[in-house]
Amino acid sequence: LSGHKHIISAIAFSPDGSLLASASDDMRVKIWKVSSGSCLRDLIGHRDYVTAVSFTNDGTRVASASDDATLKLWDVASGRELRTYIGHTSFIWSLSISPDDRTMASCSRDGTIKFWDIARRTPLHAINGFTHPVWSVKMHPHQDIFAAGTKSHTVSVWDMDIGGRIASLDRHTDDVNTLCFNPDGSLLASGSDDNTIKLWDTATWQERATLLGHDDYVDSIDFSPDGTLLASGSDDNTIRLWDVAEHSCRKVLKGHS
Repeated sequence: LSGHKHIISAIAFSPDGSLLASASDDMRVKIWKVSSGSCLRDLIGHRDYVTAVSFTNDGTRVASASDDATLKLWDVASGRELRTYIGHTSFIWSLSISPDDRTMASCSRDGTIKFWDIARRTPLHAINGFTHPVWSVKMHPHQDIFAAGTKSHTVSVWDMDIGGRIASLDRHTDDVNTLCFNPDGSLLASGSDDNTIKLWDTATWQERATLLGHDDYVDSIDFSPDGTLLASGSDDNTIRLWDVAEHSCRKVLKGHS
């Protein structure tokens, strides 16, 4: 997949696996057809580095976050911008969409995780008071929990109902940039500035595997809809496709060029 010579900051599969969204520091979001490797849409509207992308679970829209402190929602079929979400006061580093497509979570340099009503563009509530910057946030596909990756090299897991932390995963040796649950919620993947991806068992919160191969920071990861593949994007300008069961790299794509 080639589009422009920039660092790949974010990638996400569509729910049916036929499309892949990617974003970079050129302020654009691209929509790719996986089977042909062709670029179908070029989404332009952010005014700074695009840091995160995610399809809605119905596959009709894609959300993006940016260093311009906004979130945007786009129509996949037309490429049209649908909404802009304003409320953070600094760079937004990550976003996550709830399974029912009603709520979106985002974390920012302003020290907050915000939860948004997608239909109304309004923040529902925020979690404050983190002692280290939160680089990444991801909601579980079936439970009312979410995971947050931090500059302290740690992944923390939170119960959304009680607002308390239920697990702390501290096996990375550098900042945790990106998180993703697999479709059935049994695995959590985390990508880090230590150039590795770790897989965690969500029943025990124990590390299951470490995936090695990237030569630079791992910025974005996403599971395929059937959970058999994990895609990762890195500052080394490659997208790697990993076999989740075998814990091995199946293919390397030369990213944005």
